[in-house]
Amino acid sequence: MTEVTRVLALRQLVMIHDIVVVGLCWALAFFLRYDFQPPDTVPGLLLWSTPVAMVVFGATFRWARLYAGIWRYASVPDLVRIGKAVALGTIIMVAILFAAIRGGDMPRAVMIIHPLLLGVGLGIP
Repeated sequence: MTEVTRVLALRQLVMIHDIVVVGLCWALAFFLRYDFQPPDTVPGLLLWSTPVAMVVFGATFRWARLYAGIWRYASVPDLVRIGKAVALGTIIMVAILFAAIRGGDMPRAVMIIHPLLLGVGLGIP
């Protein structure tokens, strides 16, 4: 395996990791909001909103150039890029959820819990 293909494979693994973390943090934010006893409407909301969140945040990660340099340790500029990507993704998700369901069934606390969880989930590993 050449150095270029090794770097590309590593970059793809990091992208997949980040997208999976988005989905896990999205679901965890709902469960934390409802103390792990969600009402009957939450599974339906999670079923369609989780893939949307994964696509939206994946696009914002590319926009913020999170994968421009893959290093062993995250630097302060990397953490700033993570913060920008998470903030933009959250704003876009709020707009999408408002357009789709007018915020009726969407717990607003999730839009505060999720970015916090995601920032930690992306910043630590």
